[in-house]
Amino acid sequence: MKYGIVLLFISTLAYSQDDKLLNIMQAELNREVTEFTKVSQPPYFVAYRVDDEEAAAVASSFGSLTQSDVRRQRKLFVSVRVGDYLIDNTHQGEEPGEMLMNYMHVQETELPLDDNEGVVAAQPLEGHRRRYRQALKAFANVKNVLATKKSEKSTPDFSKEQVEKYYEERAPKVEQSFNKAEWEQKDAAILKVVSW
Repeated sequence: MKYGIVLLFISTLAYSQDDKLLNIMQAELNREVTEFTKVSQPPYFVAYRVDDEEAAAVASSFGSLTQSDVRRQRKLFVSVRVGDYLIDNTHQGEEPGEMLMNYMHVQETELPLDDNEGVVAAQPLEGHRRRYRQALKAFANVKNVLATKKSEKSTPDFSKEQVEKYYEERAPKVEQSFNKAEWEQKDAAILKVVSW
């Protein structure tokens, strides 16, 4: 079967300082860090990352268009580390597959596409609580494993670095940089030539 696909993917990780979503997330992160000071074992590191993604796809088969769409989604990634820089909940254990699980310590949640403060702020709250419970459990397991080992832990699980800030302008919308109608025609025309 002959088919063609054209994909365009745009992801903007950080927006300008006056971006409404960034301001909502910063306020929510500050609030959450304050709340964590009230628990008996607070995390030493908390982070949010939001990916605001747009993608366009054009596909055809035997010269006929089978797919043509543009989609957008926002994903929130929450990272919570319990313990300290030397040993935390992401520490690699000795069980098969444990290394992969420890590196998957970032929780993903879908965010609404609009900047409704009440709705957007509610998402990290639940994500943080869930990640914190998972981090506590994982850190307890790490401590139990290390207690049975004789060797000392020397390589830190996380490095302490100076804070860096980076902002960039929002990428252009897919419709501004990708002519869907033009690619629909090109994709179909190419496959008409190669179809038999």
